[in-house]
This record gives sequence, structure tokens and C-alpha cells, in this order.
Amino acid sequence: LQAADGQETADKERVPGCPVGWEDRVRDFSLRLFREAYAMQNDENAAETAAGAADRAAQSGFVIAPASVLTALLMAEEGADGETAAQVQETVGVEVLYAREAFEKILNAKGEGTQLHTANSVWFRNNEDRLQVQPNFPAAMQQLFGAEVFRADFDEKTRKDINQWCKNNTKGRIEKILDEPISSESMLYLINALTFDGKWQKPYEDHQVADAEFTCEDGSVQTAEMMYDTEYTYLANAQATGFIKPYEDGYSFAALLPNEGLSMADFVNGLTEASFAELLSSKKEVPVETGMPKFKTESGAELSAALKAMGIRDLFDADRADLSPMATVTDGNLYVSRILHKAFIETDTEGTRAAAVTAVEMEAGSAAPTEMKRVILDRPFLYAIIEDETGIPIFMGTVERMA
Repeated sequence: LQAADGQETADKERVPGCPVGWEDRVRDFSLRLFREAYAMQNDENAAETAAGAADRAAQSGFVIAPASVLTALLMAEEGADGETAAQVQETVGVEVLYAREAFEKILNAKGEGTQLHTANSVWFRNNEDRLQVQPNFPAAMQQLFGAEVFRADFDEKTRKDINQWCKNNTKGRIEKILDEPISSESMLYLINALTFDGKWQKPYEDHQVADAEFTCEDGSVQTAEMMYDTEYTYLANAQATGFIKPYEDGYSFAALLPNEGLSMADFVNGLTEASFAELLSSKKEVPVETGMPKFKTESGAELSAALKAMGIRDLFDADRADLSPMATVTDGNLYVSRILHKAFIETDTEGTRAAAVTAVEMEAGSAAPTEMKRVILDRPFLYAIIEDETGIPIFMGTVERMA
């Protein structure tokens, strides 16, 4: 990021309490981000396949942690001003920005059965001739986000240190966020790491696991280790059926199976906050015969294009970005060059392990029926790890093939 010269950091107005509707705004942001990121990932995969560089069939699915991306964006917004800040606020919902404490509450562990941990860090280039950090900004990051603050040379050692920080704060699940050497133009990183460990309220027993066929969207058939059980929350609307399987404390796994003939791309494209909320509110407390494959998915994405499509434009514009409350540079203007995101999820008989890292890179630049329902996830499906009280998705993803 890069900021204009000569401006002092201004304290933002703090609105106490939890504004009405903030949960809706977070859900809306999460669903829009997932929809945009999934579509762009599909477009990239299709282009690579056409060029012969990659095979879409090799992709087992897609996973993203909207809560991690939102936290990193809120850190960036704290150092933004003018139209740059206004676009972030409009996209994520101003209520969310002033309900930061309430949002952070859902990112705390609910009990022994659910371990959820979030960590933040800020990395500044140690070169005062090029980068002048506003004195209030590091303190704001520490106070508001509990962030660790580092000054570093942004050399190969710094890249290794950043990657090691990510690995340490995701229990080794995300080994690195920076794959390439740090650019000479990179001035600052804002990083969020998020891990989730959830034990099923009712774990699967060995006799409930059996090999089964999983039919991919292209018609190919694979073998999956399918976990069978009876759950008691059934979901359904005109596009999909599904079920909820609870973790021990405060979170649940929501699985959605698009109707036969509806592609995953079309299903995701039509998934809005309203339709997602409709599915969750449609729940019926009835027995559901369920089958879910063991799966593991890892995804990496650069999210600036998705966020631009959602309305955050100036933040990524070297000429228009206003990050003056954060820092200034002597050889240009500070702006966000990339938002890097990596996520991991693994689900088995005991529960779910997941992790994500988001890095904001800144550069200088110019009524109960008795019938038994049945939902067997033996073809592509969508899932979300949701916080029970708010319905906010912490992780969202698809399973489209067996890895």
C-alpha cells in the first residue's frame, strides 16, 4: 500500500455495541466473495486447460475462508482514507467495521470440542528513506487486531520468516504464503492466519465407513471413502438439498447437494445471502440418511480481481489509493498490489481440520414429518463451516472430485 505525504493518522469514530444487521452484512460479503472467487478460479482453470497447461479434472475442489479475507481487509481499511476507505466500507458493510469486536467473538473457540484460532501480523520494509510509517498505525494494529508488528529488510530471509509465521499460526497446514522472492517495490504486508479444529458431536464409527462411487460432473466415476450416518437437520430449496452435521461446540458443517442436472458453476453463481439464509432457515428437524466422503482440499487464489468486481477499486489503483493514515512512500503512491489467499480443509470420521492465510501486499507504484430424508454426497457438493448463532460461514468450499 502507498499513502500520500503529509497527512496524519485520524482516529476513526467508534460506535459502541453491535449494530443491528451486522451478521447479514458479513454473510452477504462472504457469499459474494465466494461466488466471485469461484467463478474466476473456474475461468482461470478453463483458460489453462484450453492452453494445455493444466487439467481441470485434477482439481478436487475449491475452498476459501471469507472470515480471514474480511479480517485482512478490515486491517487495510484502518489505514485507508477518503474514497478508498469508503469503497471498502460499502463493500463489506459499515456496520461490520464498527462491530469489529462482535465479529471477533465468533472467531474465538467455543469450547474443548472446537478449537478456532486467529492471528494477525504486519510487516514493514525497514527502509525509512522509502517508507515512512504513520506512528499511530502499528499501535492501532496491535490494539484492534492483536497484531504482531515487524520491521524487516524484505529479503529472502524476510520471505522465509513470513512463511514460517504462517506455518506456525496454521499448525503447519499452510506452509507458505509467498512462493516467489519479495519484489523490490513491496513495502508492507498485512497478514491474517485462521485455523479451525472441530470434533463431530457424533463421530463416525468404523462400521459406518465404506467405499462408494463418486460421480464427477464430467461423468467420470471415482472411488470415495463414504461416511454414513443419520443426521436430524434437513435442508432443501428449489436448487438443492442438504443437511447439517454439528460439531461439539458452536459450529456446524452444512452440506448442500445441487439438484441433478444443475452444474456446480450455475449453483454457485445463483448462491446469494438471501438464498443461503433461505436454505439455513428451511431446516426441518427430521431424520436424514446421509453419506459424506472423506476429503481434503487445498486452494490458492489471488483475490484482487474478485474484490474489484465487488466494488473495491481504488485500493488496487496506484494513482487513486489513499492509504495516508498507514504510511507514505517517497517514490510513488502506496496501493494494494495483491491479496494472496491460501486455504486448507480435511474432513474425516473424527471431524474437520482447516486453515487459511490471507496476505495483503502493498507496493509503491505509480412441523415434523416422520418420513426419512436422504442426502448422499456422491457427486459434486458445496459445504460451509458456519457459526451457529449467526449463520456466518467461516470456511466455504466445493468438493468436485476425490483428490
